[in-house]
Amino acid sequence: MATYGNNTTADVTSQVTWSTTLPSVATISSGGLLTAGALGTATVKAQSGSVIASTGVTVTQLQVTSIAISPANGATLSLSTAGQNTVQFTATATYQNGTTANVTSVATWTSIPSSVATISNTSPTNGLVTAVATGNATVTASTGGITSVSATVTVNP
Repeated sequence: MATYGNNTTADVTSQVTWSTTLPSVATISSGGLLTAGALGTATVKAQSGSVIASTGVTVTQLQVTSIAISPANGATLSLSTAGQNTVQFTATATYQNGTTANVTSVATWTSIPSSVATISNTSPTNGLVTAVATGNATVTASTGGITSVSATVTVNP
């Protein structure tokens, strides 16, 4: 918004030249749309002739507020060759702004005890549970300092 000498204002968004001091942190389009590129701080400038307006922007990481794993009710596996001995879990993070994202590949997966069922933390099989011995195991996923509610995996003979 530009303010003129007679105290009138006008939207000059499309008439100024936009720039940022650190394009790796944030870029800005000719229409004034700012896009985050990396964590950090940059200055955004709007220039019209010799008049320059600027403001600081800080790009931060969204904080995870919760993680949901699926299947939420757990799974039943079998050690027999005729039965299902693996199951794929997925993890979905909810962030402070309400958005969600699949974090299966970046979450840290845990299965306790691993003597009953193991879970992969290696791409491309992140979240894949494999039956090892009969019993029950508790599966969780963690990321951003938050751990999911657990799900139980039951392994039958």
